[in-house]
Amino acid sequence: METSDNVQKSFAMMSMASMRCIVYAEIAEKEGLHQISKFFRAFADAYKICATNALKVLRQTGATEDNIANIVDANSYDLTQLYPRFLERAEKEGDSLSALFFKGILASSKSHTGLLNEALENYNRFRETEYWVCQNCGHIESGDMPLICRICGGSREKFNIIR
Repeated sequence: METSDNVQKSFAMMSMASMRCIVYAEIAEKEGLHQISKFFRAFADAYKICATNALKVLRQTGATEDNIANIVDANSYDLTQLYPRFLERAEKEGDSLSALFFKGILASSKSHTGLLNEALENYNRFRETEYWVCQNCGHIESGDMPLICRICGGSREKFNIIR
């Protein structure tokens, strides 16, 4: 069991390292350091590959229907268990910035539930649509480009289309 736990920890660490490098690459790019940005993106990709391999070792990838169900379950856990506890703790500690962060995650997760359930019910006949992600809060909209983010109030310019 310890080895499985270690692989799970490796997955978490590699996933975080990949994301951290993506953020660092964006910062370097904004600072005009294109080569350093490429450097960070290379490491992000390498860490992503390691994280993907860990998921395979853990047998946590499957057919598309299983993968969608896994995300639906994770979102449900986040909504009902994880983030409410995190929010409560932040509020108890008087950490208003973290509380605001957790409230945003909860709001986005609630709004994602419909998209996730639709995907699970219709994955083999999924309708063609566009997906837009708010770059402020991570909220996802499908269909036409939103005028405003209904979670954080971000303008339409804050949305990126997923291609």
